[in-house]
Amino acid sequence: MKKHLWVIFILIIIVITHFGLDFISGRATFFAPDVFLSDQIHLNYSFKHILANQLHNNLFPWWEETVAGGFPFIGESQIGAFYLPNIVLFRFLPYVLAYNFSYIVCFLLAMIGCHLLFYEKTKNKIISSMGAIGFVFSAPFYLQMVHMNLLQTYSLIPLIFYFYLKYFQSKKIKYILLTAICISQQIFAGYIMTPFMTIVFLSLYCLLHLLFSDKRKVSERIKIFNSSTQTIKIMVVITFLSICLSFIQIVPQLEYSRFSNRAHGVGTDSLAASLDISFLKTLWKLDGIGSLKNGFDKAIYNHYQNLMWDGNLYIGAGIFIFTLFSLFYLKGKYNLQVKLTFFLSFCGLILAMGKNSPLYILYLLPGFNFFRTPSRFTIFFSFFFIWCFVLIFNQLIEFILKRYGKNLAKVLLIGLCSIVIMETIFTYIHYFPTIRTEGLAHDKVGSFITSHYKGVMDGDYYIYQVGGELVWKITMDEWGWKDMDIYKFLLQYQIGNISTTRGIYSKNYFSGSDYFPQTYYESNKLLEKKIYKDGLTWFTNELGANSSSRILLNKIMNQKTYLSAESIYYLRSRGIKLLISPFEFSDSKYVKKVFTDTTKFQNITYKVHVYEMSDPYEKHYIPDLISIYDPSNVSNNVPNNTQKIIEVSENDYFLISGTGNNAKDKITYSYVKKQNGAKAIVVNAPYSGVLASTQSNYPGWKAYIDGKPARVLTININQRGLSIPKGTRTIEFKYEPRWLLLSIFVSSISYVVIFLLLLIYFKKKP
Repeated sequence: MKKHLWVIFILIIIVITHFGLDFISGRATFFAPDVFLSDQIHLNYSFKHILANQLHNNLFPWWEETVAGGFPFIGESQIGAFYLPNIVLFRFLPYVLAYNFSYIVCFLLAMIGCHLLFYEKTKNKIISSMGAIGFVFSAPFYLQMVHMNLLQTYSLIPLIFYFYLKYFQSKKIKYILLTAICISQQIFAGYIMTPFMTIVFLSLYCLLHLLFSDKRKVSERIKIFNSSTQTIKIMVVITFLSICLSFIQIVPQLEYSRFSNRAHGVGTDSLAASLDISFLKTLWKLDGIGSLKNGFDKAIYNHYQNLMWDGNLYIGAGIFIFTLFSLFYLKGKYNLQVKLTFFLSFCGLILAMGKNSPLYILYLLPGFNFFRTPSRFTIFFSFFFIWCFVLIFNQLIEFILKRYGKNLAKVLLIGLCSIVIMETIFTYIHYFPTIRTEGLAHDKVGSFITSHYKGVMDGDYYIYQVGGELVWKITMDEWGWKDMDIYKFLLQYQIGNISTTRGIYSKNYFSGSDYFPQTYYESNKLLEKKIYKDGLTWFTNELGANSSSRILLNKIMNQKTYLSAESIYYLRSRGIKLLISPFEFSDSKYVKKVFTDTTKFQNITYKVHVYEMSDPYEKHYIPDLISIYDPSNVSNNVPNNTQKIIEVSENDYFLISGTGNNAKDKITYSYVKKQNGAKAIVVNAPYSGVLASTQSNYPGWKAYIDGKPARVLTININQRGLSIPKGTRTIEFKYEPRWLLLSIFVSSISYVVIFLLLLIYFKKKP
């Protein structure tokens, strides 16, 4: 490894130079507005902020209360809680610095992995370094900076292939163990499609390498068959070890999937983001289908919005042209490895085409049909094409050395290396816009809430945002990224999960993925639908769907309307104290505008309003009117005729349709700290009934009344309830999923055993 240190040092310098001083110091971070929201800000930045808060308190985010009234972030997985670089960086560094350094770690891991892999094949440090630079600055890798967890999984691909191929060279078990550790880290990073794709291409590489060898005798073919069988067995072992190592992530993710809208896969949506053939233009020009840097032109954007980051094939014009030229120049005199890597690159392209591919039937099969972005197979197109480039360049250098001598070989080597490095610098420098990190931490709406509403900061009540996504999308559709200031202003709507970076408790379900518990989604959509009906009646009645963006935005900001009694009820029943919206609602008994901020963009006055809801339901209370309802019809209205129902059967769901207005009907409660540090609720209930909570329910929540287990009920679609007897009672809610201890045990034991084995192998003398 010592012989590679100077190469690694140069790669570090290139990465640091590319990102710049503001980024390295944490004064700025990337900001890339996306289709409906910004995955960069509303998903990755927000999720990692939650992770940092938990790790600083020596915890893991098994359950996070600041989003949707409570949410199992471990199951969602994109938070990347168990990914080793995340644990180290977000535990020990200030948050913004840790977030930015996560990108640097991704680039360095990918570069070092590529360098080691390519050096094994060429024994030329300059060529292997050039291949490493080419890979991280190819569009399939570089453009995923808007999806940090995806980039983290991509960065491990070269190391996985390096360790896997080292095993076949040396037959040393330690390389199988290292391969399994890297795949488990891919799973921990939070995007399960990447380890699936990695295992598919690992298997393909080894099997094709054996099957397309030049051996022709029957006896040799039998050997090939036996070797292929052995390869499959090894892949099964690696997959099994990876699952054991990442058991602590896989089990809650499987449970989460079972209760999500992906319980049965994604069906035909598995072909949703298929690579269009027109994207072949990006092979020789980064912006071959429109300007990515400044946002797509409107028509292009509307057609290709799902492929903004995933469909670009650009790997550098120099690398692409040189590889094709060399293949033609050598006229078939290239070795098996060149043929194999070029073919696998083609396979990556074909799989990325999804529904446009002759292999589209694969997406009906388990594994493939769980994901909705075939275009992400482009990372393997890029990886194998760069690998092919490295091999053929090395072969060409050796050919020139033999025929023309060292001087020409040196000129070609240094010349092409300079072209590759300079091209990447000029192509991507300042490619993504940046935002000052203090601008993410402080805004007028966030500052107003934090300084005036302690209950929202303490989690006694929540905020709810509606309409901000609509304004964001219209703005993106019409003007792209041409002015970052308007998107900084729109962050004040607290859309997505940005409220978590302020410590504000939100009732919106998390944004940034189509992968969430079904009841959370239904609850949010029910509320959103009712408020949109109030705020956008004029949209359907007066404007129609084909109105211009300017007219639509002006109407959204200036049309005055009332929140209906039904919308107000649903807001109050979810414990929502503040409503944030672009809609102009009139004040009423339950609704009062308390803050407005405005800005002007494209001659349109953008507004963000904060409304205070009076008398929202408390975090815990006893309802006086509840009604049984059909859980399969969550969109039903609040029943007009209700009766008090104290006992509910095992499978009943019920809907709170009112609370007592008299003091004698209200619950009195206080929090006490138990010996184990947990909080308990001491309840003084005036009569037997149902203790209701505005907090979310989910499998794994358990309740205890005076120390005895009690069944947790589901109320208001996705909230917690508990049937309690009259009198003074001590109530405890605990999140104790059945899988927790088992999954911790399996992963911990697996890591301990594997690290002990590695220690033994590394201590052995060569």
